[in-house]
Amino acid sequence: MSPLRVFIVLVTVAPLSAAQPPDQRTKLVSILQNDNKSLAAREAALLMACQTAEPGDAPALLNLMTTWISELDAAETADASQAAKQQLVAAFVHRCAARMNAVAADKSAPLVVWTSLATRSWTDRSAKQAAVQAILDNPGSTTSLQDAAIAVLADTQFRRSRKVAASLQALLDCSSFPALRGLVEQASSPEDFNYAAASILAHAGDTGVAQQLQSFRAAWGPEDARFKRVMAWFLWQIDAQNPPSKLLSAISSSGPLPAAARTWSLRRAAELGVSQAELKDAILALGQSGAVTAGAHGAQRCLAKVASKGMELGVITEADLASMPEGESSESEESEESDDLAAWAEAGLALDPNYAWVLTLANWGTFAQWCATNSWSGMTPKQIAQATKQKLCELNLMPPSACGSGN
Repeated sequence: MSPLRVFIVLVTVAPLSAAQPPDQRTKLVSILQNDNKSLAAREAALLMACQTAEPGDAPALLNLMTTWISELDAAETADASQAAKQQLVAAFVHRCAARMNAVAADKSAPLVVWTSLATRSWTDRSAKQAAVQAILDNPGSTTSLQDAAIAVLADTQFRRSRKVAASLQALLDCSSFPALRGLVEQASSPEDFNYAAASILAHAGDTGVAQQLQSFRAAWGPEDARFKRVMAWFLWQIDAQNPPSKLLSAISSSGPLPAAARTWSLRRAAELGVSQAELKDAILALGQSGAVTAGAHGAQRCLAKVASKGMELGVITEADLASMPEGESSESEESEESDDLAAWAEAGLALDPNYAWVLTLANWGTFAQWCATNSWSGMTPKQIAQATKQKLCELNLMPPSACGSGN
């Protein structure tokens, strides 16, 4: 019988909207498990079994998927049978996840399957993404969802990313920090470092991971400049929000902080509950800083980005913009995870491991005047930081050891 005829027979016997009697459900599972049936027929049986599943049916389907995942893990070569199972498992997460999450009495049971699929090397990207979404949609306990999220972040594909989906990150809280630190600490080289876990901890301002990041930076940074820069950015994020009031200084500083560092500080301060009045004052203070009022191109562009973020967060209004110099807009938002920003943080860390220089520039009269009259146009964040260091050394505002470090 052709796959199409099999599908027609199945639909004729029991429409998708009707609950299947036990014997019919048994037939569907039998077709699904039969290697002699065509893939199309098995996929049709899978779809119908899922769509008509009742709470009592979920364990059998989930156990079957778990068995197949184990077989695929153990398979040394992908023969036709294994290839078919791989496609059926992918179809299961794409087409059946919502139903399984809804009808399974034990909500952790589907999570086992979704987590397994999200972390398997043989799972294609589309199925991985569907599995992660299925985890996010699962109505299970907070603990089980956090465990699933940690497992996903440990996966090779996900751990290399410095940008974690906000929805996945939202599953985690301070109770997850020990597990996230564990993912960071188990690295043996930059190649297996868990950037995803580190980025979450850095964004949260977790001081508990700072020493480990500093150790990795010192050990591996000399051989991997990009890794060294990224560690500097993570360390800056941690320091900049401890205490949270430092974020206000980062937003309003007249020093050459990149716009992305300021917009991140603004967003993070809002997340931490800093009052909108204080955030508004910080943005307005930036608008009145010397570099902006002097008309420096880079400073005005920076102000435009910070003001735009302030509008997005509801901190300032269009009326507030009238008191600020008109800045030039940018077609694309600068990413706080760019190599340029990491390079800026790396240069800053070479000046002062605690970044105090970044947050107190506005208090140094001579240096502030230099900043206000300088044109930063055409300079990269790293070049700006290097010029800043040179000026600080000229003014004896840095320890001689730092000025002679060559970093």
